[in-house]
Amino acid sequence: NKGITDTIGVDYYKFASWLLAMGCCMYNLEDNFPLEVWGCTAFAINYKDHMYYGRNNDLPPYLKDSSKSEIYTPMGGNKFNITTSSFINGEEGINGKGLVAMTFVGTQLQDIKLGFNSVFIVRYLLEKGNSVEHAKELLLKLSIASNCNILLADNSGDMTVIECTPNKKVIREP
Repeated sequence: NKGITDTIGVDYYKFASWLLAMGCCMYNLEDNFPLEVWGCTAFAINYKDHMYYGRNNDLPPYLKDSSKSEIYTPMGGNKFNITTSSFINGEEGINGKGLVAMTFVGTQLQDIKLGFNSVFIVRYLLEKGNSVEHAKELLLKLSIASNCNILLADNSGDMTVIECTPNKKVIREP
């Protein structure tokens, strides 16, 4: 479907290439940003039957003005709220069942493979996932483009982190 690119008058292949590269790599970081700006920290804690979530969203400063919070109501999927710097994929979000967040892990350009990038993983799991267990099952079936950590938490208090690379996924329980 080329609805977005047709609407905004942008070449489909350039737009798709831009979206697919997001969340995979941030080139020239060492020349442009101090090490402290290379990634975010996300955590969840279940305390007294309440789930708490925290994040420092350390995106490069040039992305601050384009970062938004959007609500999506896809046909055939969960309604969800997502925080995004690109309007279509996300760094974190929440649906009626729980939350998903990603943390970026630098990947060498030659190690990036075909697959979902971290910010599309977040969107996909929010749209399709109904619990941590279900989101885990969905994620374990995906081809992964580059290194990332995916935090999953749900209303039952269940939570986990899945450390992903293009070649391997490791589940880390709390």
